Amino acid sequence: MVDNFHDAERLLGLSRAYWASQVLFVAVRLELFGHLDRNGPSTAAEVASFHGADPHATHKLLDALGGLDLLSKRGDRYQNAPLASSFLVPGKEGYLGHAVHHAENLWPYWGELFRAVQTGRPTAFEVMEKSPYDYDHRLEDYLLAMRDQATLLAPAVVQALDMKGCRHLLDLGGGPGEYARAF
Repeated sequence: MVDNFHDAERLLGLSRAYWASQVLFVAVRLELFGHLDRNGPSTAAEVASFHGADPHATHKLLDALGGLDLLSKRGDRYQNAPLASSFLVPGKEGYLGHAVHHAENLWPYWGELFRAVQTGRPTAFEVMEKSPYDYDHRLEDYLLAMRDQATLLAPAVVQALDMKGCRHLLDLGGGPGEYARAF
């Protein structure tokens, strides 16, 4: 028997973790954070109108984003919270929206984990064939995600390694070259 309510709550939180991911996926796909960055604090109706979405559903989505600390709300107006402003506004340095898109592209693969474990056979090719996005789209998301993450991580990697005396660097599998550029 579980003695601790917090352990049970943690377990239930794990079972619902995908809820937050889906909220994030939709917000990034709609470029809500870019809209709020350009237009300033906006009502749910204004955001919905701009995106051609349902006002009531948009209100719920924006409230969910607030619950995830990605938006803040004053009265009936929403604006980007610091985390979203730093990493989820397209065109800003540090943008990680491509990584979010890539994670969303992987969602259908994870949805087949049970079948893969049961059969012991890979399911990726079947999932790929059913994907709403073509291969080029998924590849672009992947490459841009690797670039964006490397742009954030490369300075720390460069600082952590002592490269004094090294005259050559071979970058194998480093994505679009962000680590090589940083070195």
